[in-house]
Amino acid sequence: MASHVSLPAVASPFDLVADAPDLRVAAKGTLLRLSRELEDRAHALGAAGMLLASFEHVRHFTPATRRRYSELAAQGGHVGAFGEGFGPDPAPGVHGAALREDDPLARQWDVVLLGPDVAGALLAYDLGDTGADMERRFRYAVTWDRELVRSAVRSLLDRRA
Repeated sequence: MASHVSLPAVASPFDLVADAPDLRVAAKGTLLRLSRELEDRAHALGAAGMLLASFEHVRHFTPATRRRYSELAAQGGHVGAFGEGFGPDPAPGVHGAALREDDPLARQWDVVLLGPDVAGALLAYDLGDTGADMERRFRYAVTWDRELVRSAVRSLLDRRA
């Protein structure tokens, strides 16, 4: 059974943009495309990149996503995945951390990429819709601001045991 880590002092990734005036709302399908764009950029970086992602709950870390993240980790980059029900090794080469139910990150879908020449993040908050998974809506922002991305990285890494 995975141990739960304590909440970090740094705000959650979405909290870093929660008051931004240009937040958008979209269904999961739109966010999947944005997430894949960041993952593709991580793939191009290889060992020079870091990709960290929160999935709310382990059920959202699908077999296809596990394979994709394992492939990214096999290139030598640092790859991490976080969510309720996660263990320390959710996929080969992928670093994981279980989130407590009361951790704000357990309601977020964040994909954070950091490399020598690129920094980008999808920071999204689940609006709590019920019904079909692909229809769930999120309030989100995409940022290419290096300092904001670095803060999101710190927030995620603080959650590792």
